[in-house]
Amino acid sequence: TNELIIKLVNSSSASQTIELNLEGIKLTNKNTTLLQFSGNDLNSYNKLDELDKLAPLEKSITVSANKFTHQLVPYSVNVFKIPYTTR
Repeated sequence: TNELIIKLVNSSSASQTIELNLEGIKLTNKNTTLLQFSGNDLNSYNKLDELDKLAPLEKSITVSANKFTHQLVPYSVNVFKIPYTTR
């Protein structure tokens, strides 16, 4: 099984809906891992007394078709790890 990694950034203060079209691959599992880093604004950073202010959040999302949409939260970096095989 291979893993397709897609990295997307939302530098906006508003949520953004994205559509991914994964033509040419066969999904091997409906469960996709999403690693998400987000902050309150573009200048957010961790301090010694706030080490978890910017921490990765790992989620499992369901991708049941090669074309799907997802909502990116404001000020976020998103890493999708999608298991697949070639057709």
